[in-house]
Amino acid sequence: MHDFSEATQVLNIRHMMDGEGRCRVGGAELQLLCPASLTVGERFLRIADIARRERWSFSFEHDGAVVFARLES
Repeated sequence: MHDFSEATQVLNIRHMMDGEGRCRVGGAELQLLCPASLTVGERFLRIADIARRERWSFSFEHDGAVVFARLES
């Protein structure tokens, strides 16, 4: 994990996924994972790294939000 904010947000996403199997993250929540100071490429790599570690898939929505979902076993 890169910092406490990221770790806390990943825990929140895990909790939301327990009920629905997926989680949409945008706005301030997404800023905790990927600060605006990062380039688009760095943000993509950060999201991809989190998804890989957690065994989640991810997709981007038109408004910039990210949807994480559990990978099927």
